[in-house]
Amino acid sequence: MTIATPLGKDNPALAWPDVDCCTASRRALGCVCGVTERVLRAYASLRCTVPMTADQRAWCIDQVRQVEGQSASNYDMDEELARMVLAAWLDYARDKGAL
Repeated sequence: MTIATPLGKDNPALAWPDVDCCTASRRALGCVCGVTERVLRAYASLRCTVPMTADQRAWCIDQVRQVEGQSASNYDMDEELARMVLAAWLDYARDKGAL
């Protein structure tokens, strides 16, 4: 799974380091989110109002396509696309037995 992302570059969502990432119970177990996940969560929660660039959208679509059974073909809104990436990452982690 690709980790390099254009989402963390010059993105206003980074101004929200407090974006909800993990539930309180998971934080107690050491759950932390990286910059990319925080940016995605900012888009998913509509806290980031700056539209994704074409490169950012392409990166998100690629992330979704890497997970078997996921399709990112009809996501016009950044919010929906960000949620699909987060869901794909969760599916990937479950498939690998990480969760």
